[in-house]
Amino acid sequence: MPDAYTVGTEQLLIGGLLSEQMGWSNATTLHLIEDLKRDSSLRFPVVATEIWLRLQLDNQTPGEVGELLLNCAR
Repeated sequence: MPDAYTVGTEQLLIGGLLSEQMGWSNATTLHLIEDLKRDSSLRFPVVATEIWLRLQLDNQTPGEVGELLLNCAR
């Protein structure tokens, strides 16, 4: 998948469920986001995990998550 399809999606991790579930501090999450900006091969699975958690644990709809992703891309 081209990097352009996932650029910016790492912003979904800010205030997300993955950091909560993993017990990461805000500093750790921000450090991970910086790493994901440079490494698209890691970006996709990490963001996909955040999306899955939002759909399964937070009962967000695919449409809601899609809107959040669109906002990240802007």
